[in-house]
Amino acid sequence: MSLSLARSLVALLVSGAFLTSAIPAQNAEPEAGLVALQQAILDASTDAVVLNIAAHPDDEASRTRLILRRKHGVKVVTAYATYGDGGQNAIGREIGPELAFLRVRETLAAAAMSDVGVMWLGMEDFGFSKTLEETLEFWGKDRLRDAMRAVIDEVSPDLIVTNHNIERGHGHHRACAWAILEVLKERAARGDRVPPMFGRCGHEDAWVTVDPAELDPLRGETYARLAHDAWVQHVTQGPWGPHNPLRVTKEWWELVYPEGRKRTKADSWNAWLPKPRSRVLPVEARAMTAAKRQDVIDDLLLGAEEVTDHVVLAMQRVLLAQANVRVEVWLDSDTVPVGGEGIAKVVVHGHERVADVEVECQGRMGRPVNAPVRTRVFELPTPAVDPKAKPQPMPGKFSVTFAPEVDDEGQPKIGPEPSFVDVKVSFRLASSDGSCVVTKRLPYTTVPPVVVKLDRSVIMVPKGKVAERTFSASVRTYRNNEPETPVKLAMGPGIQATSAPGRLQLTRDHSEARLLVNATIDPAELTADAGVLVGFGDHSARVRVQSVDVSVPDGLRVGLVRGPDDSTERALADLGVEVDVLERDTLMTVPLENYSTLLIDIRANYHRKDLAEMRGRILEFCRAGGRVVVMYHKPREWNAAEADQSLAPFPFTVGRERVTEEDAVVKFLEPDHRLVTQPHRITARDFENWVQERGLNFPTRWDKAWTPLFEMQDSSEKKPSRGSLLYTEYGKGDYVYCSLAIYRQLRVGNAGAARLLVNLLAR
Repeated sequence: MSLSLARSLVALLVSGAFLTSAIPAQNAEPEAGLVALQQAILDASTDAVVLNIAAHPDDEASRTRLILRRKHGVKVVTAYATYGDGGQNAIGREIGPELAFLRVRETLAAAAMSDVGVMWLGMEDFGFSKTLEETLEFWGKDRLRDAMRAVIDEVSPDLIVTNHNIERGHGHHRACAWAILEVLKERAARGDRVPPMFGRCGHEDAWVTVDPAELDPLRGETYARLAHDAWVQHVTQGPWGPHNPLRVTKEWWELVYPEGRKRTKADSWNAWLPKPRSRVLPVEARAMTAAKRQDVIDDLLLGAEEVTDHVVLAMQRVLLAQANVRVEVWLDSDTVPVGGEGIAKVVVHGHERVADVEVECQGRMGRPVNAPVRTRVFELPTPAVDPKAKPQPMPGKFSVTFAPEVDDEGQPKIGPEPSFVDVKVSFRLASSDGSCVVTKRLPYTTVPPVVVKLDRSVIMVPKGKVAERTFSASVRTYRNNEPETPVKLAMGPGIQATSAPGRLQLTRDHSEARLLVNATIDPAELTADAGVLVGFGDHSARVRVQSVDVSVPDGLRVGLVRGPDDSTERALADLGVEVDVLERDTLMTVPLENYSTLLIDIRANYHRKDLAEMRGRILEFCRAGGRVVVMYHKPREWNAAEADQSLAPFPFTVGRERVTEEDAVVKFLEPDHRLVTQPHRITARDFENWVQERGLNFPTRWDKAWTPLFEMQDSSEKKPSRGSLLYTEYGKGDYVYCSLAIYRQLRVGNAGAARLLVNLLAR
């Protein structure tokens, strides 16, 4: 934008004509008030743009990007390579596509709190990768490079920052750093502008040092605390502890590209950002006069040859905040059914200072929200109401509808990445003749009109005997009404099933229903594609039924301490293992001798803080002849600072070792050990067709009382890992710690993992 055009726009701004837009906002700061006014003036002093590259949600440079945005006023965009669906879930059972949906929404919430933009490269998250080569082979060099080039071209940054390094860390991290360098080298070869790329480093290598402990003068909090409040929105990736002001350290950044420059040290990003147009002028507590406001804008434009949209929008926000007018827009629901309509609600705060308000979305005009006629006010007499009187519109309040987004072929856009809708609110400031247009961009998800969701994807049935299995389904409508309709069941040979209830009716007030399906299954008659289809109207879901060669010993009774995932619990029920869930009170009071085995599921020690109180009781159960089986935990969830606080009878340290190649060779260190021979002889075949990984967070050190049973390693590793399965005897009982990702295998019906699980539990 030329300076002359910018000055012409300023004339319009001062008269009240301006356009604003916003990123998707969840818990974002208001755009009115003194904080908003001062931030807008700061933003208008620079047109700098910073691009932050992250491989997964929560990999962003949260503190540094917030300092760049809030302290320096620059536009910040974070681009994520993946949706994070290959990771773990700290709060529930959703993994894969369902986890991607959650993590994208968490990312939007965190970004809104830091006021940064979000983009995605769309790469697949296939779990932890140890090498750059593996990631590039999976993603494809050209595909990754093209996606990174498109993001850098679109954002056109003055500076690129990333936590990732091409030489170390997760393969996805290395691949992101590799792709940035590839694109920047292309630009250099063409003679195009090359933004500097900065990466994290130690203090001795730092070019730029930033201090997150610095106080934000507008908000009265440190940048570290503000960044932490945003970062903990990634709840599925916890646990996150509380912010600790005593442990805030500086952050150090080094220039990665271009190479060959002489190192200079700075305590601010100012040396690497375009020079601000002026010092930020202090905003007094009282409102600025029109003359003062014009002085601010003239000062910001002084000496500028070009003004970007970022600066223009910031100046526009100055005027909007100064007028104490705020436009609030939200969606009635963040889901919109295919073939249906979404609804956006609008409130113009300070409506008495504006006139001629209009709301528009996708060419549709908004309608004023009418005030309901109140027929009774507390205990006062009922007022006389004219039955012919029409409800009166509420000033400054509107509603507008929109249709869900479709692709180039007219198909609905359904996936983890949200669609966006623009709602435009135009009005005239009462103090001038200028027109104003405020645009809000809001995220939503397109969903089928009716969703049938099953509680599992596969049912395992041991071979040799007819079994009854019960599973649940939820049916939800996103429309106003679904007439009473029978539930449809379809199944092949060897399966007989009924549902309760057999018919459902869904309404706006009762939009979701749960039903139970009871199936009688004869494994001998099952076909290769056996399953049960559950349908409601034109919508359905299918659970696969699979017979497995698994034997459950008589008398096996398990007391289960739940973690965030229920895959193991469901699999045990399918296999016919008697399981009692031990909540806090039952674990404290029930006679544990009633059980042959106590199973502490994945990450339960994080979710069940009461386990520390039960340490003596758990170990006494083991000492008296019971078996305790503990599934994997993260290091900070398991490693106790004091030995007498550990749930294990003998010390071991959980580390971060993992075997990510799902087909890695498994060596049996104790081939005749009872854990690998009773009741099933476990062989290499039981480790076939595993998904995503062998295991994670292996113990790295252990007391000599422990016996490691397996050895395995990724092809990129020189040293094998032996901590995936540890065993020890304790008194008359025994104790097992298992870091194998058995729960992922049970979700897909892997018979070998089921056989191994029964061995771990059976005495």
